[in-house]
Amino acid sequence: MKNKIIGIFVCMLLIVTNVLSVADAVDIMINKEIKQIEDIQNQEFVPGEFIVKFTKNTEISNPSTDINNEKYQVNYIEKLFRNSENTILDNIYRLRVTEEVDILSIVKDYASLPDVVYAEPNYILRPFIIPRNTQQSVPRFINDMSSSVNTNDPDFSKQWALDNTGQVGGIPDSDIDALEVWNIEKGDPDVVIAIVDTGIDYNHPDLADNIWINEDEIPDNGIDDDGNGFVDDVRGWDFAYDDNDPLDDHGHGTHCAGIAAARSNNSIGIAGVCWNCKIMSVKTHYNFGFGYISDIAMGIIYAVDNSADVISMSFGSNKAPNLLKDVVDYAYSKDIVLVAAAGNNGVSDEFYPAAFNNVIAVAGTDNNDERMNTWDFIIKTVSNYGPWVDVAAPGEEIYSTMPTYHVFLNIWGWKKNYDYLSGTSMATPHVAGLAALLLSKYPSLSLRKVKSLICENVDRYYSKYYLGTGRINAFKALNENILPPEVPETPTGLTHGKKGEKYTYTTKTTDPQGDQVYYMWDWGDEVSIWIGPFDSGETISEDHIWIKKGNYYIKVKAKNIGGAESDWSDLFAINMPKNKVFIFNFPLLNWFFERFPNAFPLLRYLAGL
Repeated sequence: MKNKIIGIFVCMLLIVTNVLSVADAVDIMINKEIKQIEDIQNQEFVPGEFIVKFTKNTEISNPSTDINNEKYQVNYIEKLFRNSENTILDNIYRLRVTEEVDILSIVKDYASLPDVVYAEPNYILRPFIIPRNTQQSVPRFINDMSSSVNTNDPDFSKQWALDNTGQVGGIPDSDIDALEVWNIEKGDPDVVIAIVDTGIDYNHPDLADNIWINEDEIPDNGIDDDGNGFVDDVRGWDFAYDDNDPLDDHGHGTHCAGIAAARSNNSIGIAGVCWNCKIMSVKTHYNFGFGYISDIAMGIIYAVDNSADVISMSFGSNKAPNLLKDVVDYAYSKDIVLVAAAGNNGVSDEFYPAAFNNVIAVAGTDNNDERMNTWDFIIKTVSNYGPWVDVAAPGEEIYSTMPTYHVFLNIWGWKKNYDYLSGTSMATPHVAGLAALLLSKYPSLSLRKVKSLICENVDRYYSKYYLGTGRINAFKALNENILPPEVPETPTGLTHGKKGEKYTYTTKTTDPQGDQVYYMWDWGDEVSIWIGPFDSGETISEDHIWIKKGNYYIKVKAKNIGGAESDWSDLFAINMPKNKVFIFNFPLLNWFFERFPNAFPLLRYLAGL
């Protein structure tokens, strides 16, 4: 018996020792991760790398450059952009030296060469989210309301940014009016939003159906079938690790993707701003969340060259790299809508790429329509502001998709599948999703028009700091650009009859957007409610019974599903005779009699009016 007790004790001791060893190993791993992050956080640029742009027609190998290359022992030279001849992206190279060399001195030396347009470090850009889970032990929602009748996504009630009824303790309607805009547009699968970020969990059940697929590429055959320079890039490209698997290993990119375009009304999780638009995964950031400007630049150009319509960029720096400006200007010249986060530092300093002229700079608000201002233990995360910011969008405590597997953010306490994040990073994909809705509805919109519709059709925010023209309102933005239906055709039918009998009249109209339309009839004795919807161009019929004798003028007008109304049609005269008189059914005279009811009493009497 004594031996058994000793044996059990020894086994328990071994188990405890092993558990402690595992725990120690986990702590060591986490501490190692933290140390690596801190090392990167203290760096403004990649050690041993720099960017050089040469003047047009200048060869990379030339006397002055060769002298510097030898002087600094350059051991690697890469042209960043393929097929960039005769564009602003031509002649841009990434060079490497040993990490111990002073990069700032090197770029200063190269920049002084006569054939160099600019030389700069390979800057590090960071995502704009808070650094660890906020309010982890604090209940975030006062009540959990049932999902809206407009979408069957079970967690829709957690998305206050789309529909704020006060369920999160904020001010009702401090949202982007998503329910209202979805009556106008839910998104076109031909419109593509590129998420330039840490990658996307493209197998996530709430994202998989909306992931962009390169249909010109045959999977896993080891061949660049479409000739775009990337082999087997079926779901996008990973520029951080230079492979064809842009899977998210951090969490930030998946969260942004869900905000912009999670598959909606699918009885799963959440709703995206744009229900049906496609999401292109362009991975430019490492698992720690940091991205090199060279990788980001190549990622943006990949999105442009592979037919993205909107590029969402939830990262930035207070530096203004020349390389980043070149790629932004190139993308803009290709009619790409560019949206970027303003940053979370609570300052008015310009952050890039958001502050570039061709980018929509997005600040963050909370569920009270106030400036995003949240605490993370001892770290405060506050939206940047200033005259360079274009517009604001919800950014605090945003619920969205997270990778279904373990990633970097899980180390800090965030959950798999879905969770809350805060930052202008979260505000940005709301605007990107709105831009995609606009392009879905109006494919021919110019970039200027997209920006003006977003920035001029807004709701008020409450802050002494300038966060742009207002907080975005998707319904207002799409409704502002809706053209009304054509004036309906003059109603046709019988011109005389008897009181108490039913008569049928027809008309039709067309809508410039091809939307369905509603009709309202003025029968002369009463006005109908809106009737419909009917297809654009469809001939419709409506019945009416006059209960009194007399002469009546009927007219009809139309409105589309966006609420834009046409003018009234021409008048059509109906006679329910009181006397044996003839009836005028001439549009011009009918208009005259309606406009001047007291003119020519004798003529009106003869006409039975």
